[in-house]
Amino acid sequence: MTDTAAAVSQPDLVFSQMDPDIDIETIEEHVKPLSQAKTTASQYRNLDTMTEVERESLICATARTILFLGAAKLPLDKKKVLDAATKQYLHNSGGSKLPSVMNAVFDSASQRLNDLFGYVVMPAPDFMVDSLPKKYADRFYLVNPIKDLDGKHSKALHAHDEDVGARGILMVILAFAFCKGTLRSGVKKGVGGRWITGAVLYRLLNSLDDRFPDEPPRVIKGLSSRSKTKVEGLPCDFETLLDRFVAQDYLLREKDEQHDQEDRDGVQYLYAMGPRSALEIGRKQLVYFCAEVLDEQEPDPTMLKEIEGFSEDEDEDEDEGEE
Repeated sequence: MTDTAAAVSQPDLVFSQMDPDIDIETIEEHVKPLSQAKTTASQYRNLDTMTEVERESLICATARTILFLGAAKLPLDKKKVLDAATKQYLHNSGGSKLPSVMNAVFDSASQRLNDLFGYVVMPAPDFMVDSLPKKYADRFYLVNPIKDLDGKHSKALHAHDEDVGARGILMVILAFAFCKGTLRSGVKKGVGGRWITGAVLYRLLNSLDDRFPDEPPRVIKGLSSRSKTKVEGLPCDFETLLDRFVAQDYLLREKDEQHDQEDRDGVQYLYAMGPRSALEIGRKQLVYFCAEVLDEQEPDPTMLKEIEGFSEDEDEDEDEGEE
């Protein structure tokens, strides 16, 4: 394959259709109060004591913020979402004091979106939690749980979308990060544990399409400019696209402290699959896709065993917790 970005935008290309890490059939189980540990019954009672106009104003403002952020594929920082709704409520009410209700409002708004549109507000998958920074503890994602067995729904939805090339290259990046990345020692096996260096990522992309450079651009501390990789079929330069994927939590990115050569080569980065990718795409999908991209007959059985083995460990932990 010599033209990655163009290839992924061809309308007759069909990716493997594997289920994401969250079971679509049971995803409705997550439409229960998402902040149950922090949300007390008193907050729901406080919400019930408000007038219908006040209550609906808060819930609708929160649901609207969730919907707008979700449509842009941006993560839902719960505190920021609730602060925006609170600010709008106080402005409309003339600054009257708001009782303690906002966790209940967030849950009610999430349920409202599920009732109206079928969307589900989800936290990061359980198997990723231990390997994610603390900021992800109260971060959520708007997920569309439509089952798309043959890919026709996705094809019809995105056939004329200018970002189809971006989604294709995202699949390639995620497949390389998860299948060719290094599992950190001391980190429980899972999405957050496999990281790929920018140098390896660019080299692998170059092996598929020589319009990608074989090494990442230098990022020098104190300089705002950087070289950019422009590839036909992508909506913007590749480095800006990487920034977008990181902002949307499709990718995790951090500085490569172990190989930090800032004085000579600039800052180096590591990449891993982000929580949104785990919810929308899944590890097994990436293992099969990587096999397709690299023209391998079968996916790596050790990778599949790792995923299945981790899922079994999760089930056992849940069973022990119930006993």
